[in-house]
Amino acid sequence: MGLTCDELALKTGLSAATLKRAASARTVPSWTTVEAVAAVCGEAGVLKRLWEAARAAERGRLRALRRPGAPELITTRGALSEAREYFYEQAGAMSLRRLQGRAGGPHLLLVSTAARIVNREALPVSRQQCFVFLSGCGLRERLAEQWALAYERVMAPPVALVGASSDLEATMTTLLPDERPGAHRPRPVNRDGKILVRNLRSETSTLIGRQFVQRVLSQYA
Repeated sequence: MGLTCDELALKTGLSAATLKRAASARTVPSWTTVEAVAAVCGEAGVLKRLWEAARAAERGRLRALRRPGAPELITTRGALSEAREYFYEQAGAMSLRRLQGRAGGPHLLLVSTAARIVNREALPVSRQQCFVFLSGCGLRERLAEQWALAYERVMAPPVALVGASSDLEATMTTLLPDERPGAHRPRPVNRDGKILVRNLRSETSTLIGRQFVQRVLSQYA
């Protein structure tokens, strides 16, 4: 648009000094500044992606975190917590007040609760809170819902193994043969299959977990 700094300041309501600091590239400007400029100059989507990448690089925490795998394979609360930190950092580690607004407001996510979640001091208190937190971090609705389902599965209270669990164990044993010398090997299983079944054993302590394992094994068999 070819605006001078003073003209842009007049249109955005920001001070010329703030705009000059943002343009200096010495530090990453706040999202409030970037958003105001985008409202005048356009390209909000592009500027948002650039800002998020710059913030992540400036903080340096994202590269120390593992990129989360498929939510369907998450088995521990620790993995859930790490995934939430990753998504928050990937979104530019916005202010908690802004995260609260994007999540739908204080009735859905308190700032204090958001702080505990991003600092990995606590997990969301409900599936809904899990969903709105991730939505606030910019995840699309379908992916946020998949993570909310993973949260519900991992957080479900353990129940006694009954009924079909013995059949499930038999199926898992078939997929993962006894590897002792001379033991019977009912069918060959590749390395990925062995790793999958070993990882799934921990899921059978809950009803939801057993149902999940049965679905996975039915697809694998």
